[in-house]
Amino acid sequence: MSKLNRRQFSSIAATSLFAASSNQVTRAQSANEQLGVCIAGLNGRGGEHIRGFDKDPRTVIRAIVDIDEEVGARRADQIGKLQGKRPELFTDVRKALDADGVDILSVATPNHWHALMGVWAMQAGKDVYVEKPVTHKLEEGPLLIEAQKRTGKAIQVGAQQRSM
Repeated sequence: MSKLNRRQFSSIAATSLFAASSNQVTRAQSANEQLGVCIAGLNGRGGEHIRGFDKDPRTVIRAIVDIDEEVGARRADQIGKLQGKRPELFTDVRKALDADGVDILSVATPNHWHALMGVWAMQAGKDVYVEKPVTHKLEEGPLLIEAQKRTGKAIQVGAQQRSM
């Protein structure tokens, strides 16, 4: 068995805890079903999100989003090899949020998209995992809190690199 480094462990732990820890988190229909994940932003931390969700047997990456279609196609091929099924590829996160079988949006995009995508995801009935910083402007924080209270969906912010 290969050893995990701290970064790999933190990424897996965060995604696993997020998917399983809250009573508000969307549940799969039966014990045999997996939670469907959509990952937005596929470079940098997005690669860690792919590895983390791929290692969690409770989740399956069903959709991915990147504005760069070449990056998206490369990551879709990578995920297809890992999971045995290629995820659906989108360039617009709003369309991905309407995709069948997506329960969680995992956001690893540039900072200025974090809060907006979080609000959109909760409005679409999805739980959200978002990288730090959760907001680009101070005014965005209360909007996320309001969306969470209104929808009852879970939102979690990652800060794994701070433990290195």
